[in-house]
Amino acid sequence: MRAARVAALTLITALAAACSAPSADELVLDVLQRRTQYDVTPTSWAILDSGAAPHIYVDVQVVNNSQGSLQTLTVLVKQLDIDNGVLGEQRVVLDVSALTPGIGQGVGMEVRPVQPNVEGISVELEGNPPRDAWREFPELDAVRPRI
Repeated sequence: MRAARVAALTLITALAAACSAPSADELVLDVLQRRTQYDVTPTSWAILDSGAAPHIYVDVQVVNNSQGSLQTLTVLVKQLDIDNGVLGEQRVVLDVSALTPGIGQGVGMEVRPVQPNVEGISVELEGNPPRDAWREFPELDAVRPRI
């Protein structure tokens, strides 16, 4: 009888642990893992000097390689000089809510301000952004109250 009670208590404890809410770190890791399932490839870019201030317009091809999806995807855009040195960088948020998993789609973005002597750009999907930058990632909004 005592063994049955111990076994039942052990089972209840294990089930409670398995059913407990995920920690903030687990929630963030889940979103960061879903981010890695996207491919972002620049297809073209141009410096546009219309209006008040020049900006860089970048076309990228985005593919969601998983069944899960995100509403937004934050990428790091670097402005490069002729030797591929980084002149400046900034995070840009892409709307990926309409992407169909497995099918690529073109997405445009603007980068401001334009750095002097820009000769190229790179677009990166940060795999493990620093914790102090998480506020710049709207895809983490769903877990923000816990981080």
